Amino acid sequence: DRDVTGVQTCALPICNEDVLPGLARGYFDLIFVDSFHTQAAVERDIELVLPLVKEGGVIAFHDYGLKIVGDKEVFGVTEAVDAFAQKRGLKVEVVRTLAVVRLEAPAAAAQDAETPAEGSDAVPVSPT
Repeated sequence: DRDVTGVQTCALPICNEDVLPGLARGYFDLIFVDSFHTQAAVERDIELVLPLVKEGGVIAFHDYGLKIVGDKEVFGVTEAVDAFAQKRGLKVEVVRTLAVVRLEAPAAAAQDAETPAEGSDAVPVSPT
């Protein structure tokens, strides 16, 4: 399918373990992760999607910054994303509960870490 800008898009509501290993490595510009929310599950999702994203591509994560929904579920999205970004020297940009990590060289990420893009409401977050 093509979106309104003419860019080819593909949404795959899938079981990650079954499908992701069979997809083309280094093919995708953007992967949006919104799956199980435990830290271990998000860490596994990162392992599965990382080889699929082009250099300079983006992995976006839903529900970043959330800890508890209702009184039962504890989310680990924030911890998994921050650990991934810190390990690779990447920055995490956050808009509400969406975290975006661009896969770029650590030097380029450090250069841009001080300021978000002009006109953006993104807030750079330094993993601690």
